[in-house]
Amino acid sequence: MYFSILENLYDLEQDGQWEAIRKLLYKQWENHKSKLESLVTLAFECWIVLSEWHCCIKNENLNYDLFKDNLIDVYNYGIEHFDNNQIFQCLFGYMMSLFPNLFYSDDDLSGEKYVLYENKGKAMLEKSYRNNPNNLLAKVLFFGTTDKTKEYNKAREEIKPLLTTLFPGKTAIEQYFKEVLSF
Repeated sequence: MYFSILENLYDLEQDGQWEAIRKLLYKQWENHKSKLESLVTLAFECWIVLSEWHCCIKNENLNYDLFKDNLIDVYNYGIEHFDNNQIFQCLFGYMMSLFPNLFYSDDDLSGEKYVLYENKGKAMLEKSYRNNPNNLLAKVLFFGTTDKTKEYNKAREEIKPLLTTLFPGKTAIEQYFKEVLSF
């Protein structure tokens, strides 16, 4: 399991209760900081809201900076406490390689931080894959950031039959991965 299981998370997502979700997951993380699943679940919910802010999330009455600050906070905590954890490296590396700007404050007008964090995300993905080349999720996400199309396509075909086992629920996070990895 990559993510915490919260009984009503799916229902809250369906109702667009993103602030309630953020608060609930933040409290859960504060109470269980040693559990990587709590950190990853909070991070991904914030990441999904932020990455879909302008297209798919009803964001009235939501505070973009608060979601971003929470994402940055859990990332920094994760670096300090889970830096060598393959799951942390894989999942945060993936999020960071796609949207590096969500992992630092917007005071960088030169774009140097964007490239720095994008490369950091890719390096985390590579480290995750290199440390455990049999982990199909790490493999497909790593090869997805490279120009190794043949290896990427092979890894995607290998992981497809396992998607409902790896992501058994209906939450936005699990649906995201089922969709992205099944194409």
